[in-house]
Amino acid sequence: MWIFLLMLSGWWPVRVWAQTPTPLVPQSLCQGITLSPEKPAYSPGETVTINVSTAGEVNNIGVRYIQATRNIVREPFVSQGIQGSFDANTQSWQGSWTVPANGEYLLMVNIYQPDGYVCAGNPGYLCPGCEQGVLAGGGQASTVYTTACQGCHKNVVVNDRYGLTSPDDLKEYMQYEPGHSWLFRGTTKYCGGEQRTICPGETRTEFMTRVTAEEKVNICGYILQPVRFYKDKIEGYILPNTATNFRKLLTYFDDSDIYEGVDEKEERWSNLTVGKVINKHYLWEAQAVNKLGTLGWETNDDYYVSVNRHLTDDGLRAFDLNYHAPHVFGQRYVVDGQKMQFIDTFYPNYFNDTNGDGQISYGDTNGDGYITWKDEGNELCDWFYRGNSDPETGHGTERFFGQQVTFEPQVTTPAYQGSAIRLTLIEAGMPKAASLSAAINFEGTDRWHIREDWIFAKGIGRVKLLERDCHVYNSSGAIIGTHSDCLKDSQGNYPVMSEPNLEMNLVNYYLSGPLALALTSGQTATAGGVVALSLTSQTGPYTGWLEIKDCLGSGCTPANQRVWYNTWVQAGRNSFTLDQNLPPGPYRLVVRPLVERVPEYYAEFKNSEMVVTNTNLPWSNEVVIQVGLDLTGDEVLDIRDVWRVIAGYGEEDLPADINGSGLVDVFDFNAVVQALY
Repeated sequence: MWIFLLMLSGWWPVRVWAQTPTPLVPQSLCQGITLSPEKPAYSPGETVTINVSTAGEVNNIGVRYIQATRNIVREPFVSQGIQGSFDANTQSWQGSWTVPANGEYLLMVNIYQPDGYVCAGNPGYLCPGCEQGVLAGGGQASTVYTTACQGCHKNVVVNDRYGLTSPDDLKEYMQYEPGHSWLFRGTTKYCGGEQRTICPGETRTEFMTRVTAEEKVNICGYILQPVRFYKDKIEGYILPNTATNFRKLLTYFDDSDIYEGVDEKEERWSNLTVGKVINKHYLWEAQAVNKLGTLGWETNDDYYVSVNRHLTDDGLRAFDLNYHAPHVFGQRYVVDGQKMQFIDTFYPNYFNDTNGDGQISYGDTNGDGYITWKDEGNELCDWFYRGNSDPETGHGTERFFGQQVTFEPQVTTPAYQGSAIRLTLIEAGMPKAASLSAAINFEGTDRWHIREDWIFAKGIGRVKLLERDCHVYNSSGAIIGTHSDCLKDSQGNYPVMSEPNLEMNLVNYYLSGPLALALTSGQTATAGGVVALSLTSQTGPYTGWLEIKDCLGSGCTPANQRVWYNTWVQAGRNSFTLDQNLPPGPYRLVVRPLVERVPEYYAEFKNSEMVVTNTNLPWSNEVVIQVGLDLTGDEVLDIRDVWRVIAGYGEEDLPADINGSGLVDVFDFNAVVQALY
């Protein structure tokens, strides 16, 4: 570099060589952090002893904790300190910790060095090697949070139900198994449109919702249970400007080891918890004829992107979701009054930082006019960890999630009356609060704040859903308070929801049994004619798609199994058109509900979902349609049709000339008699 020196003759440039700063070398080393007693999980309120050992140049040690799903790099940092004492002779620390509420927590060791730096055991920073620790504190500003050190942290699971079972198994209540489906009738105060507003005069709109459980899939190495949600009206959606059908991919109390030959990861979370790893959105098609069976195309809208995921997996950091599933809904064994609360981070898309500039790339790199995971770098399974979940950056969003379990002695819906389990779910966008307590209490938040009650009946599934916006608004739309339905009482319990904005009640459901199939348009038909069917399950009229097997001829066995496309069953009714080239004879068919699978157009995408189950539902009873054999036109095949053949025998009797030979002959007679007897 050049500098200028003032000399007797004036200013003269002099070249000097800049000194390279001495590379920063962390001076300390965390050798370990242990808890006594050491257990897989702890109970709230339990007291444990924490011991930390270090080496190197150490002036002091501190230990802090934070809920593991909380943002752990954004300022202000809201971790909590743990009281303890430092022994300079042994360079160790010991403290006592009262275990907090149910959840997963991250214990982080801070080692104070003589040079003013702190080796922080915070694993959330992205610099190379910083998943073990990062230099913080004093010293050169350019090196703070950018230089790795040998810190340490520990994951702690808090679960007052760990290892306990009860007669109430949430899996028996949810019933999310491939092929199951549920049909709901709903009413809502919400008006469709870009704003989530209450209709004038609180007018309620009726709508229908259909929920189906697909075949299980392997997505990015995890075995998940997809569940679809269809609506027939835009008013049935609870979010503004989001007329989208959902596919929620759930962990659902599963162990991936049971799927032989499937390349899967070992789940970090327990198979005794259920949660939502991914939520996919599909454009609701207003023009679709069968809206309750039309998923739509996956969305790629800038406002409402196509995928929300609740898990990061970069192979280096695993400080959260080591027991409770992502966006946990509940634990398998529940008791009345059970409560949980978490801070969940969800990432609003799967797009990658393709050029390394720290920003998500939304580039249409393949030039097809769409931004999807077909574009280079936008890999579905790039579940990269960003270390940041600030909603203003678009990298991720934090939200509070609370759950309360309540046993209901009596629930009444059109399809079910009896006892049930109510899951009260509180969800809110995290406000910019200076403390964790303020964030959890939603003080002054202007972000979303909703309550949903999911009510499940044992052996059936969800039978009712209630929802409301927790905000109270003035006449100009400004938030002025929180509705009493969303406030806890003195015992910390939420009340029964008194004023739902949206309500759904079960009207029918299907759980794996054979359909009862019957003809409603008569036993006979002509080639090219329309046949009407009724389809009823053990619980009532069936709604959904079908698979079919069929054959033509006396004594044949239905075969040629296939999906019966364009044949939708609504409330137990279905009609279809026979092939106009179908020859005369008995047409036999059996059907069964279609177990939906990942949409077929995904096959061309990178890292698409792979189906890992093949559910064989039972087939219906067989029905026989006599094609071209109703010679009297009364839609019944009986002895009168035999007489009609006899009367025209040997004549050019066109209706009775079944085989088209030009004359009524013995073959026509045999065709009618064999079909009849």
